[in-house]
Amino acid sequence: MIPAALFGLLAQDAPPAVEFAVPAQYRLIEGVASDGETVWLSSILDRMIVEYRKRRFRAVPMPKGEGAPLGIAWDAGRGWLWVAANCPDVLKLADCRTGLVAIDRSGKPRASLRPAGDTPFTPGDVSVWRDQVFVSDGANGAVYRCRGDCRELTVVIAPRQKGSAQGTVVYDGGKRLLVADYGRGLISVDLATLAETPVPLEDGSLLPGVDGMVADGDGFVGVRNASIPGKAWRFRISADNHVTRLEVAAQGGAIVDPTQIARAGDKLLIVADSQWSAYSPDKDGKVSGVQKPTPIVAIQASATPR
Repeated sequence: MIPAALFGLLAQDAPPAVEFAVPAQYRLIEGVASDGETVWLSSILDRMIVEYRKRRFRAVPMPKGEGAPLGIAWDAGRGWLWVAANCPDVLKLADCRTGLVAIDRSGKPRASLRPAGDTPFTPGDVSVWRDQVFVSDGANGAVYRCRGDCRELTVVIAPRQKGSAQGTVVYDGGKRLLVADYGRGLISVDLATLAETPVPLEDGSLLPGVDGMVADGDGFVGVRNASIPGKAWRFRISADNHVTRLEVAAQGGAIVDPTQIARAGDKLLIVADSQWSAYSPDKDGKVSGVQKPTPIVAIQASATPR
């Protein structure tokens, strides 16, 4: 729980506007990415990327043999979309392998990476900074990256018994990586030494439950869905590695079960209601499977991240 004394003011007078809604035929929307004009979304149950451009939707199937798409990120330098491909038990997918996958705009596969050896790999979130790509493991807390020609994944945070790494953001001019671990809270990693430093709130408590995360101006916006309805939070990191100026950036309206967030020009787009609950057993063990259109909400972005 976040102490009440640390609650900031709501940044908007009203719930955020719905930018567009993904038709219900595309099921379980999790990830979002954009180049400023085109928006891509991941449809987990349909095992495809949904492209939204000029108010039209186009389905791009995942490459054969790869898993279902979760987190996604646009790589402007390479012109590729990076995808955390996974094989969730609920899907019972045949011909499926997990990996960090890249496709181009046409959907042609460009890369497919896994950690060396037989390390279990359950990727969930992806971020890109210049020529570096980061992918986090939601099951064991590991974080990996590839650089340069991106032919191999190297360890940033090693797998651990208790860990669930989610969103990642490079900051401090490329020197550090901020990692949201669902249970452990925020972690700052020195990318030169790989030393890890916890980033608690100013009173020493943690900020758990953060999922997708982006840089925004001189701070960050993180989607927090530890409870329903979720919220998006703005915050900064102080010089002594504490979360400061924590405030609600968006809540209410279409925001119910938010997951991922991405910059699209001067806006931040949030998957406002992924509807995981429709595919999870209720107290009686029943799964409704009822998919509604998925709202994508927009909030104003700050200046371009440094």
